This record gives sequence, structure tokens and C-alpha cells, in this order.
Amino acid sequence: MKKYSKKIALILVLALTLAIAVPVLAAQQTIVTGAYEDPVIDVTITATGEVGAVINPYALPWAVETDDGTELASKLKNSQVVVAKPLAAYSMSEVDLKVGAKVLGEVVGDEFRLASEKPESDSTMKSGLVYLEMKTVDDLGYSNTPDASLCIGDLEGSKIVAALNDWAREPYMESKANQLLVGTREVSKTGMCTLKAAVDASGNKLTAPATTGGYMVARLSGDMVKAPTIPWKATDGVKVTITWIFEPATTN
Repeated sequence: MKKYSKKIALILVLALTLAIAVPVLAAQQTIVTGAYEDPVIDVTITATGEVGAVINPYALPWAVETDDGTELASKLKNSQVVVAKPLAAYSMSEVDLKVGAKVLGEVVGDEFRLASEKPESDSTMKSGLVYLEMKTVDDLGYSNTPDASLCIGDLEGSKIVAALNDWAREPYMESKANQLLVGTREVSKTGMCTLKAAVDASGNKLTAPATTGGYMVARLSGDMVKAPTIPWKATDGVKVTITWIFEPATTN
């Protein structure tokens, strides 16, 4: 009989403890209210709007001008399509960004044709393969007080040209992530390169582009028939509309 009494006492103690604890737990609440907030996406591109370009079948060195019309001593090399104002960009965004683009080509003149693959070396048809390429690079000399005699946009012109000239020519391959073929039908690709978030010397964000990976250069590359049966003339050309795509880079 004594043993049975101890069991009853234990049950009563547990019941009493639970009864006391319930009001304490019920009085504690956490209310989470969520709302979407856009990340800061702030990218500056050196060339927007109408920008001239040159079909350059023999890949001759081509002079580049800064914002005030000064011709840089260094020239763009090894390109059969030359964008007169080199394409470069920097990010002042608070997050890493994946960069992509939409491209749409339009033939200028009656004889030139856009090709979907590299023309044969002995081809005589007036045609050419044109494709957009981009890649992340390091410091391009950003300044918030640029010198027009040196700069293209807010960047140092000679550094942009050097970055483009140091970029080895890459034949077009559909599988390459950083290349996008230009045709008369609009196509797009995302994640062609990644721009790093902006930082300052203390590691805080949004003060200056990251000196490692905070910049980008882009180019229109091409393979042009050098000696078509109907010779090249000034009315031959192609108009390429590039719509840049920026989206926050994620780790999953």
C-alpha cells in the first residue's frame, strides 16, 4: 500500500508543474512581418544609346577616343568588328551580380549577310559572323572626378583598351557561357559573367567598385570574309541592339 501512494504523488506533481507552465508559454509571442525590398542594382556602362562600330575584315589596329575627343596612343587590336567607344562597366551594387544580355542584329545595306557560323577561309560571299562577348576584369581606374583627357565614362581609357587587347581572341562556340551569337532574331543569355559587389577600403559597401572583379569589358567579335566577290563598301554594315541584363547572384 505504501508503494502505490508514492506513484500517485509523482503523478500529481507532474500535473501541477504542467498546469503552472502553460500560462507562461502562452504569454510569449514572436510576430514576423515580411515585405519584399529591391536590392540596390547600380551598374554604369561606358557606352549607351547610339554607338558607332566598324567592320574591320583585316583586323587593323583601330584608334579610340576619350570623352573629350582625345585619341588614345594605344589602339584596339585583333578585332574584325570594332566598337568605336569600347564597352566597359563597373558595379556600385550592394550584391554580386550576374550579367547577361539580349541581342538583336539588323543588316545594313543590300549585300551583307549575318552568318550563323564562321565563314570558310575561301568564301567570297559578303558575310560575317558577329557575336557578343563579356568578361569580368579587375581595376579599370574608376574615378568620381574623371579627367576627360584620359577617361571613357568614369574609367581610364587606356586601361579599358589594355584589358580588351589582353583578352585573347576566342572563336565562337555555342557552348561558351560568355558568348552570344548576333542574328536577325532576338536571343538572350544570362550569367555570362559576374560583377562583384562594391566596397570601400574598410570593407563597407557602395563606395567604390571592387578592385577585384568589380569591372567588366564586353566586345562584339566577328569573323568577316576578307575578299568577297562584291568588294566591301561604306554602306555595308550591321546594327546590333544590346539590352543588358543584371540580376543578383545566388549561391544555390
